[in-house]
Amino acid sequence: MRNSYSLLRTAGLRGLGLLLALMAGTAHAQTLNLPAVGAQSLAGTYADLGTDGTTIATANFDDANSAAQNIGFSFTFGGTTFTQFVLNTNGYVRLGATAPPSPYFSDSPFIVNTGPLRGAGTFLLLPFNTDLEAATTGGTEYRMATTGSTGSRVCTIQWKNVSDKSRVGASSLSSKYFTSFSFQLKLYEGTNRVEFVYGPYVAATITDPMYPYATTAQVGLKGAGSGPVQVLTVVKSALAAWNTPTFQDGLYPLYTTGFTYTGQANDNGYVPLPDAGRTYRFNPPVANDLAVTTLYSVTQLPAGQAYAYQAYITNSGSTSVSGQTATLTLSGANAQTVSAAIPTLAAGATATVRFPGVLLAQAGTNTATVTLPADGNTTNNTQTATTTTTSGGGSFSVIDAATPSSASTTYLQSLSGVYTSAFAVKYRATTAYTLNYVRVRIGSATDNPGNVVYGIVADTTGRVLAQSDPYTMQAGDNGRLHTFVLTTPVQVPAGSFLAGLAQVVQPTTYPSPLGLQPEVPTRAGTYYQFGISTPSTPVDITLTNTLNYRYLIEAGYSNSPLATKAPELAGALTVYPNPSADGRFTLDVRGAGPGQLTVRVLNALGQCVYTGTARSEAATPLDLAGLAEGVYYLQVRSSTAVSMRKISLTQ
Repeated sequence: MRNSYSLLRTAGLRGLGLLLALMAGTAHAQTLNLPAVGAQSLAGTYADLGTDGTTIATANFDDANSAAQNIGFSFTFGGTTFTQFVLNTNGYVRLGATAPPSPYFSDSPFIVNTGPLRGAGTFLLLPFNTDLEAATTGGTEYRMATTGSTGSRVCTIQWKNVSDKSRVGASSLSSKYFTSFSFQLKLYEGTNRVEFVYGPYVAATITDPMYPYATTAQVGLKGAGSGPVQVLTVVKSALAAWNTPTFQDGLYPLYTTGFTYTGQANDNGYVPLPDAGRTYRFNPPVANDLAVTTLYSVTQLPAGQAYAYQAYITNSGSTSVSGQTATLTLSGANAQTVSAAIPTLAAGATATVRFPGVLLAQAGTNTATVTLPADGNTTNNTQTATTTTTSGGGSFSVIDAATPSSASTTYLQSLSGVYTSAFAVKYRATTAYTLNYVRVRIGSATDNPGNVVYGIVADTTGRVLAQSDPYTMQAGDNGRLHTFVLTTPVQVPAGSFLAGLAQVVQPTTYPSPLGLQPEVPTRAGTYYQFGISTPSTPVDITLTNTLNYRYLIEAGYSNSPLATKAPELAGALTVYPNPSADGRFTLDVRGAGPGQLTVRVLNALGQCVYTGTARSEAATPLDLAGLAEGVYYLQVRSSTAVSMRKISLTQ
């Protein structure tokens, strides 16, 4: 049976996927030995081979393999030593004397659920794998050259003046983005280092197919299989520059984008095509090498809050490490230093280290720096993150304003009818606050306009405490922040709460309303999904999927913290019978203080279907007999407080 609140990550295009899952292949004893944590994106110089070396012959420039070519030295990759390779015209090689099998590229221009990484081929190096053909000008050529002194030679393999294809089906689906493009693969003797180097390009004139905005390639490495220790992939969004990719261990998740590129200018006016000489370097591990991969933080908090930073640490070396300590240094508006013990980590093992909470008492910019002890590779021993603390107004936020959205996410369509579910981010307040809006970066689906969403604040059980009016998405919303003003500000006590985006899912549309940003790996205990029309307990998204992104949702306030004792309206009201078989309820309010109470009833779409008043110290009848069977939200507001109850009609 279809789960009505199953998550789907897409490129923002209709019908491109059914679920998000990470598929592991056959287990193998060897590991790739080129971990993502050791990968680097570097500015470099592209040196065309010219007439050096020898040309690599292929039968044609479209979907062809070369004969086996000699590397010129022994090169170890994925636990196996090679002296030869076979080039495929679609931007990759297979080490050894055997040609790579099909498929030679993914069968969709938008997602990477097929192609060489998921195929039967092994020991693959993919600097730029997509459906390539000869450029119309400049002369297409494949060439290799081995240079340098014995013991430190370099084998350079070059694709010169190639072009990506327009992808065509019943109608044209995606545009050609490169009229001409050149790139290289470099293999290093002795160190067994691998580099992808990107050279000059000529951007194509973007045509007007069904989806002209972006297409995706596969960039990465594959060893003896498809398991997580056998594959390294490079992730990039359409609007991200080539110098800021994400390196991750493991396959691209099913039905999602991979290394996405485009010739379209983004809102800042640049065209994110490669800078000449851009180099992705993949380094074998050294014996002793702890690395801090990610520093988990928030980007904004109210001043006066305490926050516990976390660091994701990997032993990317070849030996076990124990007895080490990580240090967190806070500088800027607030200064503090704390430390945390790192558990014993075997080679390749990871751990999330939680630092003691630090009080961000003063408003301003705070820089958090995590530092590991010096070891065999000091280039990966630090990570930094910035948190802005505000007074008088601001937000609880994980959105990085400087990072473009990498993709967007939606729920599965349900052929049985409309349903509503929510994405949410869990925040923690160390003092009580009044929240008055939820702000969300909208996703990228072309069919977002016309679909209904709304902002919510909920407790950690999924009980909705407040929500905005429903909003019908408009053309121009995609990729932008949208503020959902709560119909009534909500008081959240000290502790955890959820800020969310509710999506009304229609059986005939496929919107992707929520934008995502890279977070590798996604932190646990922070991002949730749960049902609204079919209530459910919020589920941590990391429990069911291997993910590398964060939800772009924040909760806003415009006043100072509340006193620790909030008005007792929530404990003063009861509603019965609940559920009701005939739509008639009694609202009983005791001890709420003087004054008239405002009553509203909202349906699962966030629409107000009843308004009225009630008196304190009295029982007020509510006649909802005209409403359809289902779940509703009863909202009661006094002059100083608001409370909400979930009610059900079962007639």
